Amino acid sequence: YRDRTCATRVCFVTCVSCNHTHVTNNTQIIGACLGRTGTTSLKAAFELLGYPSYNMWSLLHTAENRLAHSKLWYEAAECKAAKKPFDFGRIFHDEYTAALASPSSAFWQEHH
Repeated sequence: YRDRTCATRVCFVTCVSCNHTHVTNNTQIIGACLGRTGTTSLKAAFELLGYPSYNMWSLLHTAENRLAHSKLWYEAAECKAAKKPFDFGRIFHDEYTAALASPSSAFWQEHH
């Protein structure tokens, strides 16, 4: 990611993988990128900067997360297909302020 411009409430971030500019607010960073492209390192860097990050490991880390989060991501996919809103706070709660790679990257437009 290359930081283009940061304002008080909005940050424009360019994804090196796809070279598109994504808009995020300062309370949530969305890494709209493919897995296996350095996202584990990016997750570690964001967490060092104080942004707890959600990625596939967050989903698979515990049995409770696997079942509950898998159902929520399935529901998010159904909402996306039906062009209905989905409350991503049900997945991220207040625990995560950044989302990287799968499965959240498939929903980068819906996050903001």
